[in-house]
Amino acid sequence: MADNLANLDSIEPQVVLNTLKTRHSNDLIYTKNGSVLIAVNPYKRIPVYGDEMLQKFKASMALDREEPHIFAIAAASHRTMISEGTNQAVIISGESGAGKTESASFLLQYLRFVSNASEQLESRIYSSSPLTEAFGCAKTIRNDNSSRFGKFLMLQFDQSAKIQGASLSTYLLEKSRVSHVGPGERSYHIFYCLLRGSPAPQLKELRLGSGDPRDFKYLAGGEVGDPGGGRTDKALCGEVLQAL
Repeated sequence: MADNLANLDSIEPQVVLNTLKTRHSNDLIYTKNGSVLIAVNPYKRIPVYGDEMLQKFKASMALDREEPHIFAIAAASHRTMISEGTNQAVIISGESGAGKTESASFLLQYLRFVSNASEQLESRIYSSSPLTEAFGCAKTIRNDNSSRFGKFLMLQFDQSAKIQGASLSTYLLEKSRVSHVGPGERSYHIFYCLLRGSPAPQLKELRLGSGDPRDFKYLAGGEVGDPGGGRTDKALCGEVLQAL
């Protein structure tokens, strides 16, 4: 089964799609296309991100001969940064629900592993996730937790290639979602978190007459249930408060 589309005998769309479909049906969600890695969302957990895989790619002497994997991309970037002493960039793109956020987290997982980042730094990097999720993600028809903004994460390394810090920039927030929500979709998570996660005294202090999204014009026109995926607005509210 070909793991690199560049090696196919034909580049007809149907041949490419069939190759990706066959690999996906066998839980092989990664496929190379030259220097580009294609990831197809499995919509389930697959056991390919454990310590054994991290160690495998860290110790590999020939990354280009390894199986397609997000860790291989992270390893190649990290090694090039060390050998050439230049900044490296990894671009993650795709449509809503493709798995961009998950792919970014796996990149960070590998980079933390090879640079022996401290638990405190790891905690600080990940503590921002509930905030960006609550204020920038929403439930859409295609994705329960769709990022409605772009983000640029910069990691700072020292001379020994150890992570020393990180900064996160966000841009292009879908502002229209605040005042207009389509059928079957929700506005940003934070509004529902505030209503369902706040005790009655706090709602009164904020002059919110109810904890029910259906009582608010900007929210009532869309889906008013929990975000889905086994998560609740009340639980996310707790994560936001902890992050703050």
